[in-house]
Amino acid sequence: MVATESLPGARVWVATNGGTSKEYEDKDILDSQDSATRYIEAVGGQDFWVVIGLDQTIELLGQGIRLKVWVDGQLVATRTIHQDKIQRRGYTHVVKGFQCSESLRKDFCFATLRTEEDDQTEALLDTERVKHLGSIAVEIHHVKNFRDVEETGTKQSTKSFAQDFKAFDIISEKALKGRAVSHSVSSCETKADRLADALKSMLIIPRSREPSPVRPATPPAMKEEEPGELGQMEADVIEVQKLEDSKVCYEIIQQSLLCSHKQDHTKCQTKMGRRQEEQFPRRRKTRKNEEITVIELDDDGEVVSETIYKKADALNPMQTMAID
Repeated sequence: MVATESLPGARVWVATNGGTSKEYEDKDILDSQDSATRYIEAVGGQDFWVVIGLDQTIELLGQGIRLKVWVDGQLVATRTIHQDKIQRRGYTHVVKGFQCSESLRKDFCFATLRTEEDDQTEALLDTERVKHLGSIAVEIHHVKNFRDVEETGTKQSTKSFAQDFKAFDIISEKALKGRAVSHSVSSCETKADRLADALKSMLIIPRSREPSPVRPATPPAMKEEEPGELGQMEADVIEVQKLEDSKVCYEIIQQSLLCSHKQDHTKCQTKMGRRQEEQFPRRRKTRKNEEITVIELDDDGEVVSETIYKKADALNPMQTMAID
């Protein structure tokens, strides 16, 4: 982990898929106030990424921090970070490789450097690059005003850096000028660096099927011979409905029968009354005679006299005398 005296709270280290790379100090190279140098062990073909950590207690001299990452003398990433993001919880920036597009990224990896005696290698044409071959450098600058920075986006694209980057796996001994450089930096195979939704849109991950619309469940058709539990429940419900319907129907029939019975009974009584009147005609009430006839008989039963009295003049039975 590299840190400088002039900017406490800022740390830089190189991480690999095996963890943090082991660092070594060079006693012949003394750290200055503004810079520090460390050596790391490199393994050919191993991926690596550069990590920059900024503590929230870091002393800022402006509105933010500007980061630049150089690999083998080539600029590979830039980042401008506002002070609010740093002072809130601190900030960690990781550079894993070249972001070629929104969905593709080329990761960094160590490449074993081979040397040749041929003096016509392409490396001779760019002595400045050869000078920084095998190095990873991070620059941290204070930003006093964001308007003075050309690229103020929170995340700049590194597509142009990927196009300009050129890796060397073969170099002449003359170009190295006796420097003990064993590895350079190369870009690995292009890898997808997207979330699951993006991978699904690229058909790399199968899309999950949309749930079909919920339809009202219909009970399966059951045979009458073997209704099963569901069929038995349906049969019971149907039976109850039949009983209810039959009960209502029975009440209706009973009421109709009762009404018809009453009507028939009335008609029957009327017919029977007529028949009785035809067979047994009613006796006419005789008017009570207003006169009384008294007949007198002798011993032989012969009528002696016959006297007619009106009701008002009728004899009182108590006044009637027996005739011997």
